[in-house]
Amino acid sequence: MVRDYIGFSDPSGNPIEIAWRPAVSGSRYHGTRDAGITGFSHIGLCSTDPVRDEAFWTQGCNARVSDRIGDAALLRIDEVHHSIALFPTNRAGIQHINHQVETADDIMRSLHFLNERRVKITFGPGRHPSSSAKFLYFEGPEGMVFEYSSGVRSIADELLYRERQLRPDPKGFCQWGAKPQIREFM
Repeated sequence: MVRDYIGFSDPSGNPIEIAWRPAVSGSRYHGTRDAGITGFSHIGLCSTDPVRDEAFWTQGCNARVSDRIGDAALLRIDEVHHSIALFPTNRAGIQHINHQVETADDIMRSLHFLNERRVKITFGPGRHPSSSAKFLYFEGPEGMVFEYSSGVRSIADELLYRERQLRPDPKGFCQWGAKPQIREFM
């Protein structure tokens, strides 16, 4: 149900699948509860060699570094602040998966929904100083970490934008003061 597709592994061994022009029905699916999800936004990948992996994405795939938080690089492939985040670690894998939601109200509704069901909140709610997005991270099945965010920054002028280096401490990840409980953030 896509026009074209490519699958490969990055240098850390993460399997990557990219689809071009997926079939869209025009109606938003939300199952039994509408969380306000408008689409997939980005993925946090575990990187066993951040310098090598950044070169792979920037030189081989034309990604650009938007910002860095410590050694974690936030990479964009279009105007959205980042589509890939590379987190230094000693293993390959997915660090987190992000879905955009329509509004900050959707984030807060999800917070209450998740709390009522005793789902572990791993970070937030908060606001990222890098992308300006309001966010909420939570643990899903088998320990997978998911993020809902709203209001992510766009970078329209490539010539004027300069990447920033943010501190690798809680303030570098959340300007509101929330502290992450995800080991690869710190």
